[in-house]
Amino acid sequence: MIKRRVVRAVMITPDRHVLLMRVQEPVLGNEFWVTPGGGLEPGESDEDALRREVAEETGATEISPGRLAWTRQCDFTWDNRDYSQRENFYQVQTTRFEPVMDGNPAQGEASAFREFRWWSVEDIGRSEETFSPRDLHRLLESVARNGPPERSTDVRV
Repeated sequence: MIKRRVVRAVMITPDRHVLLMRVQEPVLGNEFWVTPGGGLEPGESDEDALRREVAEETGATEISPGRLAWTRQCDFTWDNRDYSQRENFYQVQTTRFEPVMDGNPAQGEASAFREFRWWSVEDIGRSEETFSPRDLHRLLESVARNGPPERSTDVRV
């Protein structure tokens, strides 16, 4: 099993829209929506990894990571490999921009990517699409209304 530490950016606008990426698992073909982010490199801090991953995946280079909002431990299979992943989700206040996945060096990640979309928190709650974490709507409602919690919340898959 491959163990990873991951950071994710909850990029939310003042009008309650969040940037999500639709990805497709290469073997089973399951599609779902995730926040931008990825694995830490050796010796890299969460903040440095978050800045690097957001730049690679969206083209945004001027972000200001906020407080840690959620943490999550998840085990899953991706491309016939088993992962045990610890994720830290950071709130990032932003304005809407046109994301571009130009700088992603990992070919497997680029080939799994399908599209970006700015989702309203309300549309996520009404959607039949699959989101990760599964209770993303509830988590975003809380962050949009109250900001990140004083202490990070541990969420389920």
